[in-house]
Amino acid sequence: MTIYNHLLFSEIFFQQIRSETADLDNLRATLSTIRGTWQYYLPPPSEWAGPTWSPSNPFSVDDVGQLRTYVVEQIFAFLELTYAPCETDARAFFLYADWAMEDRTGMCLVLPYSANIEGREFEAGIIPKGQNYAQQLLRLLRENELDWGVLTNGRHWRLYHGNELSPTDTYLDVDLERIIALDDIENYIIFHRFFSRSAFERHQAGSQQLDLYKQQSDDATKILRNISRLMWKRLCGSSARD
Repeated sequence: MTIYNHLLFSEIFFQQIRSETADLDNLRATLSTIRGTWQYYLPPPSEWAGPTWSPSNPFSVDDVGQLRTYVVEQIFAFLELTYAPCETDARAFFLYADWAMEDRTGMCLVLPYSANIEGREFEAGIIPKGQNYAQQLLRLLRENELDWGVLTNGRHWRLYHGNELSPTDTYLDVDLERIIALDDIENYIIFHRFFSRSAFERHQAGSQQLDLYKQQSDDATKILRNISRLMWKRLCGSSARD
Protein backbone atom coordinates (compact mmCIF):
# COMPACT_ATOMS: atom_id res chain seq x y z
CA MET A 1 0.00 0.00 0.00
CA THR A 2 1.58 3.26 -1.13
CA ILE A 3 -0.29 5.54 1.28
CA TYR A 4 -1.35 4.21 4.68
CA ASN A 5 -3.13 6.69 6.89
CA HIS A 6 -3.43 5.13 10.36
CA LEU A 7 -5.87 7.34 12.27
CA LEU A 8 -3.94 10.61 11.79
CA PHE A 9 -6.17 12.21 9.15
CA SER A 10 -9.57 11.43 7.65
CA GLU A 11 -9.94 9.77 4.27
CA ILE A 12 -12.39 12.42 3.07
CA PHE A 13 -9.71 15.03 3.79
CA PHE A 14 -7.24 13.06 1.65
CA GLN A 15 -9.68 13.22 -1.25
CA GLN A 16 -9.64 16.99 -0.93
CA ILE A 17 -5.82 17.12 -0.84
CA ARG A 18 -5.52 14.92 -3.93
CA SER A 19 -7.79 17.28 -5.88
CA GLU A 20 -5.52 20.31 -5.28
CA THR A 21 -3.37 20.16 -8.43
CA ALA A 22 -2.87 23.78 -9.43
CA ASP A 23 0.90 23.33 -8.97
CA LEU A 24 1.05 19.98 -10.77
CA ASP A 25 3.96 21.02 -13.03
CA ASN A 26 6.06 21.91 -10.00
CA LEU A 27 5.12 18.63 -8.31
CA ARG A 28 6.19 16.64 -11.38
CA ALA A 29 9.51 18.51 -11.52
CA THR A 30 10.21 17.92 -7.84
CA LEU A 31 9.36 14.22 -8.09
CA SER A 32 11.71 13.95 -11.07
CA THR A 33 14.54 15.55 -9.07
CA ILE A 34 13.94 13.26 -6.10
CA ARG A 35 13.83 10.24 -8.39
CA GLY A 36 17.15 11.20 -9.97
CA THR A 37 18.85 11.43 -6.57
CA TRP A 38 17.29 8.16 -5.44
CA GLN A 39 18.36 6.23 -8.52
CA TYR A 40 21.91 7.56 -8.21
CA TYR A 41 22.34 5.98 -4.76
CA LEU A 42 19.62 3.36 -4.23
CA PRO A 43 18.41 0.28 -6.15
CA PRO A 44 14.87 -0.54 -7.30
CA PRO A 45 12.55 -2.26 -4.80
CA SER A 46 13.33 -5.91 -4.15
CA GLU A 47 11.37 -8.30 -6.39
CA TRP A 48 10.44 -5.30 -8.56
CA ALA A 49 8.86 -6.36 -11.87
CA GLY A 50 8.90 -2.94 -13.51
CA PRO A 51 11.71 -0.99 -15.21
CA THR A 52 14.96 -1.32 -13.26
CA TRP A 53 18.08 0.78 -12.83
CA SER A 54 21.56 0.38 -11.38
CA PRO A 55 22.65 3.07 -8.91
CA SER A 56 25.81 4.90 -9.97
CA ASN A 57 27.09 5.39 -6.42
CA PRO A 58 25.52 2.75 -4.15
CA PHE A 59 26.26 2.49 -0.44
CA SER A 60 25.68 -0.14 2.23
CA VAL A 61 22.03 -0.59 3.17
CA ASP A 62 23.14 -0.55 6.82
CA ASP A 63 24.89 2.83 6.60
CA VAL A 64 22.45 5.26 8.17
CA GLY A 65 24.92 8.14 7.91
CA GLN A 66 25.18 8.02 4.13
CA LEU A 67 21.44 7.47 3.73
CA ARG A 68 20.80 10.53 5.86
CA THR A 69 23.38 12.75 4.09
CA TYR A 70 22.95 11.74 0.47
CA VAL A 71 19.27 10.87 0.29
CA VAL A 72 17.03 11.96 3.18
CA GLU A 73 18.51 15.41 3.77
CA GLN A 74 18.64 16.03 0.03
CA ILE A 75 14.95 15.15 -0.34
CA PHE A 76 14.07 17.61 2.40
CA ALA A 77 16.17 20.23 0.62
CA PHE A 78 14.22 19.60 -2.60
CA LEU A 79 11.07 20.08 -0.51
CA GLU A 80 12.52 23.47 0.60
CA LEU A 81 13.08 22.56 4.24
CA THR A 82 16.33 23.48 6.00
CA TYR A 83 17.85 21.27 8.66
CA ALA A 84 20.50 21.04 11.39
CA PRO A 85 21.89 18.09 13.38
CA CYS A 86 20.50 16.93 16.71
CA GLU A 87 23.24 16.99 19.33
CA THR A 88 21.79 14.10 21.36
CA ASP A 89 21.18 11.58 18.55
CA ALA A 90 23.42 11.31 15.48
CA ARG A 91 20.62 9.66 13.50
CA ALA A 92 18.31 12.66 13.91
CA PHE A 93 18.16 16.24 12.69
CA PHE A 94 15.91 19.24 13.22
CA LEU A 95 13.68 20.66 10.50
CA TYR A 96 13.21 24.38 9.89
CA ALA A 97 10.63 26.00 7.65
CA ASP A 98 12.47 29.34 7.58
CA TRP A 99 15.66 30.02 5.64
CA ALA A 100 17.32 31.73 8.61
CA MET A 101 16.93 28.49 10.62
CA GLU A 102 15.69 30.32 13.69
CA ASP A 103 12.48 28.38 14.31
CA ARG A 104 12.54 24.61 14.73
CA THR A 105 9.28 23.17 13.49
CA GLY A 106 9.98 19.44 13.34
CA MET A 107 12.45 16.60 13.57
CA CYS A 108 13.47 13.61 11.47
CA LEU A 109 14.88 10.33 12.76
CA VAL A 110 16.68 8.29 10.07
CA LEU A 111 17.01 4.50 10.17
CA PRO A 112 19.18 2.30 7.94
CA TYR A 113 17.67 1.47 4.56
CA SER A 114 17.73 -2.19 5.64
CA ALA A 115 15.78 -1.55 8.87
CA ASN A 116 12.15 -2.38 9.45
CA ILE A 117 10.57 1.00 10.17
CA GLU A 118 8.70 -0.35 13.18
CA GLY A 119 11.78 -2.10 14.58
CA ARG A 120 10.33 -5.57 14.08
CA GLU A 121 12.59 -8.57 13.72
CA PHE A 122 11.84 -10.17 10.36
CA GLU A 123 11.72 -13.77 11.53
CA ALA A 124 9.99 -13.36 14.90
CA GLY A 125 7.78 -10.44 13.83
CA ILE A 126 8.14 -8.77 17.22
CA ILE A 127 9.61 -5.45 18.32
CA PRO A 128 12.46 -6.13 20.79
CA LYS A 129 12.65 -4.02 23.92
CA GLY A 130 14.26 -0.67 23.21
CA GLN A 131 13.85 -0.99 19.44
CA ASN A 132 10.51 0.76 18.95
CA TYR A 133 11.65 3.54 16.63
CA ALA A 134 8.39 5.48 16.90
CA GLN A 135 8.88 5.72 20.66
CA GLN A 136 12.44 6.95 20.09
CA LEU A 137 11.24 9.68 17.73
CA LEU A 138 8.44 10.75 20.05
CA ARG A 139 10.87 10.94 22.97
CA LEU A 140 13.09 13.27 20.93
CA LEU A 141 10.05 15.40 20.09
CA ARG A 142 9.14 15.72 23.77
CA GLU A 143 12.72 16.54 24.79
CA ASN A 144 12.83 19.33 22.22
CA GLU A 145 9.24 20.54 22.68
CA LEU A 146 8.22 19.78 19.11
CA ASP A 147 4.87 18.46 17.88
CA TRP A 148 5.60 16.92 14.47
CA GLY A 149 8.24 14.39 13.48
CA VAL A 150 9.26 12.17 10.58
CA LEU A 151 10.57 8.61 10.88
CA THR A 152 12.14 7.15 7.75
CA ASN A 153 14.35 4.36 6.46
CA GLY A 154 14.41 6.11 3.08
CA ARG A 155 11.80 3.74 1.67
CA HIS A 156 8.95 4.46 4.09
CA TRP A 157 8.31 7.94 5.47
CA ARG A 158 6.07 8.19 8.54
CA LEU A 159 4.64 11.40 9.92
CA TYR A 160 3.89 11.44 13.66
CA HIS A 161 2.09 13.96 15.84
CA GLY A 162 3.14 13.99 19.48
CA ASN A 163 -0.21 15.31 20.74
CA GLU A 164 -2.29 12.22 20.01
CA LEU A 165 -3.90 9.91 22.57
CA SER A 166 -1.82 7.03 21.22
CA PRO A 167 0.97 8.78 19.30
CA THR A 168 3.02 5.69 18.41
CA ASP A 169 -0.03 4.13 16.71
CA THR A 170 -1.22 7.28 14.94
CA TYR A 171 0.67 8.14 11.78
CA LEU A 172 0.72 8.71 8.04
CA ASP A 173 2.96 6.25 6.14
CA VAL A 174 4.12 6.94 2.58
CA ASP A 175 6.00 4.34 0.53
CA LEU A 176 8.30 6.74 -1.32
CA GLU A 177 10.28 3.90 -2.87
CA ARG A 178 7.17 2.69 -4.66
CA ILE A 179 6.18 6.21 -5.73
CA ILE A 180 9.60 6.66 -7.32
CA ALA A 181 9.60 3.26 -9.01
CA LEU A 182 6.15 3.89 -10.51
CA ASP A 183 6.63 7.62 -11.13
CA ASP A 184 3.34 7.87 -9.22
CA ILE A 185 2.41 11.55 -9.25
CA GLU A 186 -1.04 10.96 -7.71
CA ASN A 187 0.41 9.59 -4.49
CA TYR A 188 3.40 11.92 -4.62
CA ILE A 189 0.92 14.77 -4.13
CA ILE A 190 0.19 13.40 -0.65
CA PHE A 191 3.88 13.04 0.15
CA HIS A 192 4.63 16.59 -1.00
CA ARG A 193 1.73 18.17 0.87
CA PHE A 194 2.68 16.61 4.22
CA PHE A 195 6.49 16.51 4.15
CA SER A 196 7.46 19.84 2.53
CA ARG A 197 8.23 23.31 3.88
CA SER A 198 4.64 24.50 3.43
CA ALA A 199 3.47 21.73 5.79
CA PHE A 200 5.91 22.56 8.61
CA GLU A 201 5.94 26.35 8.38
CA ARG A 202 4.22 28.45 11.01
CA HIS A 203 1.46 30.97 10.48
CA GLN A 204 1.11 34.26 12.32
CA ALA A 205 -0.89 32.67 15.11
CA GLY A 206 1.98 30.25 15.77
CA SER A 207 0.26 27.12 14.49
CA GLN A 208 1.83 25.07 11.72
CA GLN A 209 0.18 24.12 8.45
CA LEU A 210 0.13 20.50 9.69
CA ASP A 211 -1.92 21.68 12.67
CA LEU A 212 -4.37 23.33 10.28
CA TYR A 213 -4.49 20.15 8.20
CA LYS A 214 -5.34 18.23 11.36
CA GLN A 215 -8.13 20.67 12.21
CA GLN A 216 -9.50 20.61 8.66
CA SER A 217 -9.44 16.81 8.74
CA ASP A 218 -11.28 16.71 12.07
CA ASP A 219 -13.83 19.22 10.79
CA ALA A 220 -14.42 17.16 7.65
CA THR A 221 -14.97 14.07 9.79
CA LYS A 222 -17.48 15.91 12.00
CA ILE A 223 -19.41 17.20 8.98
CA LEU A 224 -19.57 13.72 7.47
CA ARG A 225 -20.65 12.26 10.80
CA ASN A 226 -23.41 14.87 11.19
CA ILE A 227 -24.65 14.22 7.64
CA SER A 228 -24.74 10.48 8.35
CA ARG A 229 -26.69 11.04 11.57
CA LEU A 230 -29.18 13.31 9.79
CA MET A 231 -29.70 10.79 7.01
CA TRP A 232 -30.16 8.02 9.57
CA LYS A 233 -32.77 10.05 11.46
CA ARG A 234 -34.63 10.74 8.26
CA LEU A 235 -34.49 7.10 7.29
CA CYS A 236 -35.75 6.02 10.73
CA GLY A 237 -38.52 8.63 10.59
CA SER A 238 -39.59 7.45 7.15
CA SER A 239 -39.62 3.83 8.30
CA ALA A 240 -41.71 4.71 11.32
CA ARG A 241 -44.32 6.47 9.18
CA ASP A 242 -44.51 3.46 6.87
